[in-house]
Amino acid sequence: KIRFPQPERTGISALVLKNLSKSYGDLKVYQGLDFELERGWKVGFVGHNGAGKSTLLKICAGVIPFDSGERNLGLNVKVGYFSQIRTEMLDPEKTVFEEAAGDTTKHSEQTIRSVLGSFLFPGETVFKKVKVLSGGEKSRLALVKLLLDPPNLLLMDEPTTHLDLQSVDALVDALRGFEGTLCFISHDLYFINALADHVVHVDQGKVSFYPGNYEYFKRRQQQMAEDALAEAPEQVVEEKPVVKHRLNPKEERRRRALEREQLRTGKPGGSESIGSNGAANAERISELTKLLEDPAIYQDFAKVREITAELKALQSP
Repeated sequence: KIRFPQPERTGISALVLKNLSKSYGDLKVYQGLDFELERGWKVGFVGHNGAGKSTLLKICAGVIPFDSGERNLGLNVKVGYFSQIRTEMLDPEKTVFEEAAGDTTKHSEQTIRSVLGSFLFPGETVFKKVKVLSGGEKSRLALVKLLLDPPNLLLMDEPTTHLDLQSVDALVDALRGFEGTLCFISHDLYFINALADHVVHVDQGKVSFYPGNYEYFKRRQQQMAEDALAEAPEQVVEEKPVVKHRLNPKEERRRRALEREQLRTGKPGGSESIGSNGAANAERISELTKLLEDPAIYQDFAKVREITAELKALQSP
């Protein structure tokens, strides 16, 4: 069994980025970014394509420069970066076994062959030349190399690409036993859920930490969206009665005529009256309508509801 580094989980930082900025031409990817990884975390980076996940991972790995700010590694931190371009990591003239073993002698032949077997290099296949391997085989061999000589800060960009289900399971099993700091980008939700104890959401130059796997991240996103909706100001646009309850010109002339007739005769307008109190109701309707024409009234939703209810009552037959 491979022995992995076992750093103490004491809240000590493995890597810190301070006030960091990174641009590609006129495109500002990060500006004033502060980011910290604690030793022992297993972190999955998520976000839409083009959000800056790979850029952040490469900055953490030290493989691309940044414009300003600081990148500081913790004490005795050894960084390993597993990129999406695997062929650059391998010597095409070596055998699979030679490439896996590398220059280190800390693992026995049996251990090396056991790990190779877990990644679908059984028996005599370990003596195949690297140059004849398929893309998927090279990807698996690159992972074997990294796992046999692991750093204590491991950064991986889409490690499950070209892997079949058995190889993904073997990688998950190996990384579960890794007690260093792990950061990875993956579109494989099973892989994220199986490994991540933190999720970093990258969006528009900002990063947010979520202490859990991808399922936890999605639940929190949904909960925050529901909370924001619940706290939003109540909308009453559909209740706005300015147009709905306003008398049209014909009705307004008719109302005034009724008022004049009632004043002249002292009698209600019979079936032509508006409500039971005739002119008084009409006058009140006019007052309420004018109130609702004032935009300031809509700052008081309770008052709007009160006026609307009174209008409906006055206008009902």
